[in-house]
Amino acid sequence: MERQITKLLLTLISIISINLIVAEALPNANATFYNPVVDYYSPDPYVTKYNGSYWLVLSDNDVLTVHNSSKLYDYRNATTSVAYQVGPGFDRGSVWAPEIHNIKGDWYIYFAMSGNGSSHRMYVIKAENSSNPLGKWSSPVRMYLDAVNDAWAIDATVLQYGNGKNYLIWSAWPREDPVYPSNGSIYIAELETPFKIKGERILLREPHEAWEAGDVDGVKIALVNEGPQVLQHDNRTFVFFSANGAWLPDYCLGMMGIDNLKDPLVPSNWWNKIDGPVFWRNDEQSVYTTGHCSLTTSPDDTETWLVYHATDRILPPGELQTIRKTRAQKISWDSNGNPVFPRPVGLSTPIPVPSGQKL
Repeated sequence: MERQITKLLLTLISIISINLIVAEALPNANATFYNPVVDYYSPDPYVTKYNGSYWLVLSDNDVLTVHNSSKLYDYRNATTSVAYQVGPGFDRGSVWAPEIHNIKGDWYIYFAMSGNGSSHRMYVIKAENSSNPLGKWSSPVRMYLDAVNDAWAIDATVLQYGNGKNYLIWSAWPREDPVYPSNGSIYIAELETPFKIKGERILLREPHEAWEAGDVDGVKIALVNEGPQVLQHDNRTFVFFSANGAWLPDYCLGMMGIDNLKDPLVPSNWWNKIDGPVFWRNDEQSVYTTGHCSLTTSPDDTETWLVYHATDRILPPGELQTIRKTRAQKISWDSNGNPVFPRPVGLSTPIPVPSGQKL
């Protein structure tokens, strides 16, 4: 009997030891978090991972702020620094949708800004110290296009392509128009430098589908494509864009893409998913205005994560934009290499923390 008890105790000790080792190796195995990942007004979030931490850049319409956190799912205790504040010659409240990109070892922030209250253009600033995005940044430089193509332009993102070239992808009008929104479409152009567009812009996508049109009191208003975001996976390049109106609960994400490193300046090389959005409102969990995303990976690079803004209730169009907050959820992949988006979850739904995340 004693030998059996001793054997049983040794077995239990072994099991406990193994569990402790597993728990130590997987410290976040049972850990969860809740959205949002930023508690305050935080629309159009852009997150990139670099050297093991996450860099989030946000705008409150007057100031661009860089946030650095070791946790993809929490920026409450992030280290922050103001990268740019609206200066003379530009309107307060006109700075939109900043993105932070590391291009060949240097840091750049792209954003849209207006100097007359109605006509946004794209601008870029560069970190003075390439190893410190929390330090000083340059004055803004306008991403100029020729007079024919110089129209409303917002939401610039950078595609660092496998052919060694860089491209700018953004949302713009076909021509200057005094009424916003007005058929925002997705354009691309090669970058000669991170500050300078090379050649003419190329139209990649115009909105045509019913789900891309805002609906106010049963009346369809202007079609909108904006906020393009790049995700490269297994020799495929995806561009996710926001559709519908950012001031409406039906704001959603659409998808297009290009495969096998085809020339991205040839529109016919791109395919479009037109049978509906890939990520949209979830009334059952009170999630609305699900759009303007960015994409990154978990700390161990085994998972793909979607960072987006959403609201938890429906307000009148003029007020809905004021309650957008940053959220995060994991996306998966099917056997054909296509992203599989989850349904957006509400504020009371626990989400497993990203794989490899230290707590």
